[in-house]
Amino acid sequence: MLGNREYIQIAKKAALFIIDKLYINGELFRFYKDGSASHRAYLNDYAFFTAALLDLFEADSDPFWFETALAFDKYLARHFEDPVDGGFFMTADNHEAMIAREKPGYDGALPSGNAIALMNLFRFYEFTTIDTYRKRAVAAFITFSRIFESTPLALTEMMMALDFSLDTPKTIVIVSPGGRKMESNPFLKELESTYLPNRVLIQVEAGEKAKKLARIIPIVTGKTAIGGKVTAYVCVNEEFVSCPPILLMILPPRSRVLILFKRLNFEHWVFSQTHCTWGMSSQGLKHFL
Repeated sequence: MLGNREYIQIAKKAALFIIDKLYINGELFRFYKDGSASHRAYLNDYAFFTAALLDLFEADSDPFWFETALAFDKYLARHFEDPVDGGFFMTADNHEAMIAREKPGYDGALPSGNAIALMNLFRFYEFTTIDTYRKRAVAAFITFSRIFESTPLALTEMMMALDFSLDTPKTIVIVSPGGRKMESNPFLKELESTYLPNRVLIQVEAGEKAKKLARIIPIVTGKTAIGGKVTAYVCVNEEFVSCPPILLMILPPRSRVLILFKRLNFEHWVFSQTHCTWGMSSQGLKHFL
């Protein structure tokens, strides 16, 4: 948003501190003092940190952040998720015994852990195309359906996840030539300055890094920097594996990048129809230009 890349380094430092000091034997803790961690983490801690890791992956492109986010979600699924009625409990099943395990959904000064966890699941689904993530999110929606019907304003953050699910989210893949990641910065700058909700972003360098990332994020498979120049792909989930992109362009001059993303923002339904009709024809590319 501000275009200051130093914030990414600060975020990486904070995330590594949590992973190094508060993530012990696959479990997250809340407090760190005098060289030791204490107090098992709650749903909010796992959900918010997972969301932060996904944000960091989009900003930094290091697969480590995405793989760590996956590990946190697996722990949530195993110890916090309600396998019968859906949604997530505030405490883990290995937490101290309680009279009842609360399943928070109301959004107050901070969003609820369930709302953030739901959005995480939809983002995982868009990244990986694994339908289990979407089904888990739908099960949680059903759990809170009565509140949605009676007092939807009590679930404002969860409504954002609902909007994400009802839209046609876009997956933007920006491929830069191997060893020349910085060349994608002008493209990213325009993207960061454009309001584009309900999308996920993947940055990758062509070559071995792209092949490695494709093992956990299939949409990256086959994506290249055409002609040795930064290339952007915009896809929807239904075409993830082969993904003939809705948009495939070699990075144009800065002014045209701005026009490109404005069209992506305001005419995404047209883009979807264009993909179905034109695919990668020259006529389709002329339409985007």
